[in-house]
Order: sequence, then C-alpha cells, then structure tokens
Amino acid sequence: MTKVERYLIEQESVGLFLAYFLAFWNAWKVGGNYGLKYNNVDLTHKLFWTGYGLCVVGMLQHTAGGVNGSNAQGFAVSSAMLHVLLGLQVCVQCSSLSLALPTVAVATVDSSAAQLTVTINSHCRIS
Repeated sequence: MTKVERYLIEQESVGLFLAYFLAFWNAWKVGGNYGLKYNNVDLTHKLFWTGYGLCVVGMLQHTAGGVNGSNAQGFAVSSAMLHVLLGLQVCVQCSSLSLALPTVAVATVDSSAAQLTVTINSHCRIS
C-alpha cells in the first residue's frame, strides 16, 4: 500500500503506477497460466519456481526511481529474465511431455458421402 501511496499521492503519477501494475500483472498472469497447464512437483519445477520468484523479487527491488531512473535497467532485466525463464520452461515441457495447445486442424471432404471431417491435433511434437 505504501508504494501505491507514493506513486499516486506524492508523485501524482498514475501513468507510472499503471506501468508497474501492468508489468506485475503480466508476470502473475503468465506464471498462473503456466502453473495451470504444466505444474508438477519435480525438481525441474521447483528450480523454475525458485528462479521465477527471484525474478519477481528483482522486479520489486528495482521499482524505485521510475521508468527513467537508475533502477530502470534492473527492472527491465528482471522482467526479461522472468519471461525468458518461462519460455525455456515451456519449451522443456512441450518437448518432454509432448503437450501444448491445439495447434493443427485438418479438414477433409469426402465428395461421395458429402461429409466434412475435422481432426484437431492437441499434441506438440518437437524433435
């Protein structure tokens, strides 16, 4: 609450508050989406969530000074590392578990029976 007070009352910078809010909301959203789809209790995920948490802490530590201040680069690096870590973990999960969002839809038409068959492939095959 003190961060909100400082940005909205002392500095009267709603834009800066919204920029930070959207950055943290995005980190929460992508982490939540990943957790719902792929989370497990193995060592890989424990290391991933540790790194994810450290990136969020890095983002929190570098909020002082605004987007043009001395901490702006640290905030950007922490946020970028969070998304790179998440992207790498998704690639690992997709390649090892062969799971992903439905990506391929194949439609075939049989002219003799006038039927349309649609097959949706919901597995990701990376080799």
